[in-house]
Amino acid sequence: MKLTPEERARLEEASARLNEMLARIVTLNLVTVPEGAQVTVDGRVRGRSPLLHTVFVEPGRHEIRTELEGYMPTRHVIETTVGETLGLTLELRPSRTALPPP
Repeated sequence: MKLTPEERARLEEASARLNEMLARIVTLNLVTVPEGAQVTVDGRVRGRSPLLHTVFVEPGRHEIRTELEGYMPTRHVIETTVGETLGLTLELRPSRTALPPP
């Protein structure tokens, strides 16, 4: 696809602005073991693992919770800094009342 000089300039400007914004926030890539757990960040449900999107948050303290039937819920508190990218694997433990698979 060939861009006009005007389109190329707009694309470069948009890319520069996006990079500036990404440098001010925190990027979280969250995975659960096993998959299928509901993931909540700061009280907001973000979906079921594997999440199909990256989670963006402000720098600072954040609470991450996971829930999956047959497993103990988890709670993690993390402290993040500006511009940081974190990949977190959250491991769930089977609950004592869970029945073993057939």
